[in-house]
Amino acid sequence: MYFFNAQNEKAMRTIALVVILSAFAALVYGQKARVFGNVTDAQTHDPLIAATVLVGGTGTVTDLEGYYELELDPGSWEITFSYVGYHTETRQVTLTAGQELQLDVSLREEANLLATATVTAGKYEKPLGEVTVSLEVVKPSLIESTNSASIDQALVKVPGVHIIGGQANIRGGSGFSYGAGSRVLLMVNDVPALQADAGFTNWNDVPVENISQVEVVKGAASALYGSSAMNGIVNVRTAYAKSGSETKAFVFGGLYDAPKDKAKKWWGNDTIPHKVGAGFAHRQRFDKLDLILGGYFYDERSYNEATYNRYGRLNLSTQYRFTDRLTAGVYANVNKGRSGSFFFWRDGDEGTYRANPGTITETPDKLRYMIDPYVTYFDANGNKYRYIG
Repeated sequence: MYFFNAQNEKAMRTIALVVILSAFAALVYGQKARVFGNVTDAQTHDPLIAATVLVGGTGTVTDLEGYYELELDPGSWEITFSYVGYHTETRQVTLTAGQELQLDVSLREEANLLATATVTAGKYEKPLGEVTVSLEVVKPSLIESTNSASIDQALVKVPGVHIIGGQANIRGGSGFSYGAGSRVLLMVNDVPALQADAGFTNWNDVPVENISQVEVVKGAASALYGSSAMNGIVNVRTAYAKSGSETKAFVFGGLYDAPKDKAKKWWGNDTIPHKVGAGFAHRQRFDKLDLILGGYFYDERSYNEATYNRYGRLNLSTQYRFTDRLTAGVYANVNKGRSGSFFFWRDGDEGTYRANPGTITETPDKLRYMIDPYVTYFDANGNKYRYIG
C-alpha cells in the first residue's frame, strides 16, 4: 500500500512538472516582440503622414507625426515601407520574445509620370483618359512659357477656345450675354468666380502665380453646374503646399514700338506704351497647417489712346488637418485696380489708335474680393463629404 502511494506521488510530480514546463514554454512563445519608429523624408526629415508599413500580410499606417508601431511574433520578418511619390524600402529583422526594436526609416522621393486627373467633368476626381466629355487640361508650364499676364491669355492656346470682348467662347458658344450673364462658367477650386451683380468674368481675379492646373470643359455642363455652364466651364485649381517650403518670384516687361506710319503715333517722346508686371508665390507646410500666399502687380499702358490697366492682387489659402479624415481651410483673394478703354477709333487714317470723343470708359479704383471657407471629411468607407462656402 505504501509502494502504491509512492508511485502515485511520483506520477503526480511528473505531471505537475510537465504542466509547469508547458505553461512556461507557452508563455515564452506567446510573448510578442514590439517594433516601432518614425518614417520621414530623406531630404527634409519631415514626417510622412499615412505612410504604409506592411509585414506578413498585415500592417499599419503612420500617424500625423510619422510614427508607427507593430506587435510581431518572434522570428524573422520582412517589413516594407511605402509612400506615394517615394521609393519603397524593405527591412529584414529577426526578433526574440519580448524584444523592443526601434526602426526609423527615411524614404527618398521618386519621380513618376502620373496620369492627369480632373474633377470638373463629374464633380469627383477621375483620370483624364476616362472622362466622357471633351476636356482640356492646361498646366502651369504653358502659362509660364507664354508669359501670360492673365489666364485668358493662356486659354487662347486651347483648341476651340476664343476670347472675344474679354469673354470665353468655346466651340462657337458665346460667353457673356448682356442681361443674361455668362454662358461659360469660371470657377476657382470648384467655386463659381463670376462677378456677382452681372455674372461677368474678371480674368484678373485668377491667381496665375499660384495655379496647379486649369480644366476646360468644352460643351454643356448645365446639368451639374447650372445655366452659367451652358457652353462650358473653366475651372482653375490652385496649387497646394508640399513637404517643406517652396517660393518663386518673377518679373517681366515689354515696350510697344511706334507704328511705321508716324502720323498714327499719338503719344509723345516722354511716354512709351509698355507693360510690366511682377509676382510671387510661397507655399509651406507647418506640421498640421498648410499655408499658400501669393501676390501679383500688373501695369499696362496700351498703344491705344486712353487704354490702360493697372491692378494689384493678393491671395491666401490655408488648410488645417484636424485628423486624417477631417480638414478645413479658407481661400481668400483681393484685387484692386483701375482701367480705361474706348469703344471705337476716331477715324481710319490718322485717328487710328486714338479714342473717339465720348466713347472713353474709365473704371477708377475698383475693388473685388472673395472669401471661400471649406470643410472636407472622409468616413470609414472612404466616402467624401465637402462643405464649400
